[in-house]
Amino acid sequence: DNAIYPTLFLEYVTSVAGWQVGGWERFGYVAAITVALALVNYSGLEIVGNASLVVCIIAMSPFVILTVVGAPKVVTSRWFQLPEKNAYDKEEPLFDDDFQTAPGPLPLFTCANILWRPFLNNMFWNL
Repeated sequence: DNAIYPTLFLEYVTSVAGWQVGGWERFGYVAAITVALALVNYSGLEIVGNASLVVCIIAMSPFVILTVVGAPKVVTSRWFQLPEKNAYDKEEPLFDDDFQTAPGPLPLFTCANILWRPFLNNMFWNL
């Protein structure tokens, strides 16, 4: 599995930079990236651990920034608010898509006044 990372890295760099790399030149770049990563790995666990820590910080920073920016906009009083009683019986559609007519294993199944199909859909998409 680790053998594909130098190739993927080279693909990303060449697509962003707009380079056309092929043949022996591509092999040379992939071999150089592989040797460089092997040397870093060979140099010790401390360098590899610090490098993975830097990568983790870079990867997690957008989520931390969005959480800090979005936290003041959260309205906690709506967390346990249930939908209106019989909201799905009104004339206007409850959803703006074909949700009410779409077939599925839980077609507008309600229990405790909760529409379980959109609830489960949102829960799984936000895991």
